Amino acid sequence: MNKEDFNVSVDDGVLIVSSEKEQSNEDEQEDYKRREFSYTSFKRSFNLPSNVDAENIKAKHENGVLYVELPKKEETQEEDKGKKIEIE
Repeated sequence: MNKEDFNVSVDDGVLIVSSEKEQSNEDEQEDYKRREFSYTSFKRSFNLPSNVDAENIKAKHENGVLYVELPKKEETQEEDKGKKIEIE
């Protein structure tokens, strides 16, 4: 598949990867005419975790493979420390 065949989008916390490809061949001789049509499509949806930075998602196509990079959000210091629970 080519780069132009893929669509990658994010909508309301859902990553959507889809593709559509259409091909046609025609062979015309004196006695006959032959036409072939092919249509391929797929669509996949993935719920993104809350720690993914949806604004900075990147996708690249290389040698027929689609790579999607999902960067994590930078966490604040307070989230890293945890919370102390007092014993009653």
